[in-house]
Amino acid sequence: MAAGFSNGEGMAESVATRRPVAGVLMLSGALNLAMIGVDAWPAGVPAKIHHTEGDPNRNKQWIDAAVR
Repeated sequence: MAAGFSNGEGMAESVATRRPVAGVLMLSGALNLAMIGVDAWPAGVPAKIHHTEGDPNRNKQWIDAAVR
């Protein structure tokens, strides 16, 4: 399992796309996969993103891109 909060979320995302993990927990948003040099999320790796609606520091476009 990989998990990260705030900037650490990007590290958890990066680890989950480069090493075998059981899943990833992203707290406070998500990065667009292209930002970490990845084209697609690894098959079979579950992910959960927690963020607050209306948070001025979250980038909804990045979260939406990660979800796709």
